[in-house]
Amino acid sequence: MSTATLTRNGVKVCKCGREHQRYSALCDRCAWSALPDEVKRARWKEKKSIRKARIKENGGRGVSRKELKIIRESGPCGYCGAKATETDHVHGLAAGGIDDKSNIIPVCQHCSRSKGARDLLTWHRWDLVCRALVMNNPAVQQELARISQAPADHANYRT
Repeated sequence: MSTATLTRNGVKVCKCGREHQRYSALCDRCAWSALPDEVKRARWKEKKSIRKARIKENGGRGVSRKELKIIRESGPCGYCGAKATETDHVHGLAAGGIDDKSNIIPVCQHCSRSKGARDLLTWHRWDLVCRALVMNNPAVQQELARISQAPADHANYRT
């Protein structure tokens, strides 16, 4: 099995044909596939325990899978209006948000991946945040109100 990479305009190309920015010869998907099963299980277990700890630390009553499905199917993406395929914490768990229905909205995959764990001020898609306000999304309005009352840690993002 050769792990040699080709380059297309300075971007590495994995043996599977995907372009990537990693230092290794493999893209993320191929690198994950190459790991032994026990390593994969250990990493998933660690990730799951970190998430559970954040939920417990931040409060909130938790949201069941059934409730998440209902939220996901309740309407279009809360940011851009496309078909919702996932759910998102408006105020992310990593940033101290609670795991409660009031903090979760339906989103499309693109918005979910691009927002990540960032808050609405540091997310680069202001056009979508403004659209969510126009769509009268209460979770987004509540998060922006919370951020606007925050101390100076967000002051440099308001320019």
